Amino acid sequence: TTAGNVFYTHSEHKTSVWTAPEEISGQVARLEAEEKEARYNGTPLTAITEPVTSTSRSATATSTAPPAKRTPDETAPGVSKKSKRVHALADLDIESQQKVASELAALDANEGASLGPPPASATDELSSDENKALFRSMLAETDISPLAPWDMELPKFVNDPRYKAVKQLRERRELFDDFCKEKIRAQRARGAAPKQDPIAAYRALLVAHVTSTRTHWDDFRRDHKTDVRFRNYGRDDREREKAFRSWLKDLGELKRADAEQAQQAFDRLLTEQTDLTPASKWVDVKGRLSVDPRYDAIKSASTREASFKAHLQRLAEAPLESVQERAAAKAERARASLLARQHEVEAHQAQTNQVVHASRQKLATEEAERSFKAVLIDNIRDPSISWPEAVETMTFDKRYEECCRILSLEERRRAWSTHVAEVHAKWLDGLHTLFEQNAPFLDTPFLSILPKIYDHPLATRVSSDADKLEHLFCDWQQFRQARARTDFDRMLGESAFVDFWGRMSKESADEGDVKRILDDDLVNVEESGDASVSLKAMAATINLDSIHSVLQSDRRYRAFDHEPEAREQWMRDYLSRLSAPAATVHQRQS
Repeated sequence: TTAGNVFYTHSEHKTSVWTAPEEISGQVARLEAEEKEARYNGTPLTAITEPVTSTSRSATATSTAPPAKRTPDETAPGVSKKSKRVHALADLDIESQQKVASELAALDANEGASLGPPPASATDELSSDENKALFRSMLAETDISPLAPWDMELPKFVNDPRYKAVKQLRERRELFDDFCKEKIRAQRARGAAPKQDPIAAYRALLVAHVTSTRTHWDDFRRDHKTDVRFRNYGRDDREREKAFRSWLKDLGELKRADAEQAQQAFDRLLTEQTDLTPASKWVDVKGRLSVDPRYDAIKSASTREASFKAHLQRLAEAPLESVQERAAAKAERARASLLARQHEVEAHQAQTNQVVHASRQKLATEEAERSFKAVLIDNIRDPSISWPEAVETMTFDKRYEECCRILSLEERRRAWSTHVAEVHAKWLDGLHTLFEQNAPFLDTPFLSILPKIYDHPLATRVSSDADKLEHLFCDWQQFRQARARTDFDRMLGESAFVDFWGRMSKESADEGDVKRILDDDLVNVEESGDASVSLKAMAATINLDSIHSVLQSDRRYRAFDHEPEAREQWMRDYLSRLSAPAATVHQRQS
């Protein structure tokens, strides 16, 4: 074709296909291989095609079939020799084609014996789904119009190797149709772009393309008459031209304002050059001025030079004293600015030094505190020692002197007090552990455990006085009593039996049902299935004895065996605080 795509035409059947027919596929493959080898070796193409063309001529001479018509592509100047040879084979009749095919097959067999079996195609090793994925990736990479039919879009991808990944033509077309449908749905999902304001859109068009006040309306209209923003604005060209003229006017004002600002900035740049004199030359000055952005703000070189000459004229008209005063004032401002910057740097440096000193001081204090704590741990093991005695003991440690240089007396005494309190608390914990081992019950008297703990190291290091040990034991028993009482209340709250039947007992029950449960055996009543016996009547029969029997296996319950009256009163108080269960929707309706 004119686009360089190869197709195959059968002259008798008047059909054309994009892929080589099976009858001549072997010959076409052989010709392509020989052409490729010829391009590498430099062999002329006529030497390769000689056997085929001679065989074709002899077959044509002996054939009785009418000559085939030549396709337009065969005579086209852009068609390759490969296409001409393929069409020469297609022009032969059936018998000639079979004869040529048999000869070429024999040649291929001889060459195949030396070269071995041809390698398998890469697509043959893939599954059907992977081949379909290759075909779809080919479609995605090709610029395919989803509204065009298969025949029109086929030339775009028929020469792609992935086209042959799918063997059946029907599957190719199905994949092509599915791809087109998905592409159309994706385009619809994206939707149309939001409509713009016609006035704002036309203004944006003018701003983007009309950047010179010398632009003519006819040129602008000719270049942008097909633009949607141009067509959507106004009823006719008169309104569009009116907006165009208005923009030219606004553009001129903007350019004029920018030019004035640039000129003022350039004048200030010249004024800042204190070394200029009426004899200065523009050629010598413009080199050092060109690095300033205010120099480039003036686009015209002649305007810059004219401004420079005007500035020199003003310098010539001004008295010499005023020039010297301006130079002195500028030097004074520079000196003041340098001095202010120096003060700012010194203040910042002082602040930085202060922060660094505070950080170092804090780090040294923390290190000294850790060192002093280590001294206390190594030397102070008795919590009853006084501060003077502690100081006398720690004096022999060299670390103590280093800590004294950094830590104040108040800080050292505070650390000593904390350490003594920690040691005393540790001793009390050991004593309480000893009490726990020898007094397992809440009603255990002190005198019964005194012989067991009197000579124990955990008790003697706290105190060897029996009265003081008894006082500590009483304090510990009070703490344990309060903890056991809290555990008892928690046990009642965790018991589902107490909670359920305690709440059910709050509701009134029928006296006959209660009497029935009290007189009969509860098991026999359940087996009889008498529906007249309700949960309310059963709850009325639950007393404290039932609750005692349920809770007696709990250690928190047995802890108050020595106070059964108080324990029963606590249970009564707990049950009295329970409320009746809330009625459900069905119960309220009934």
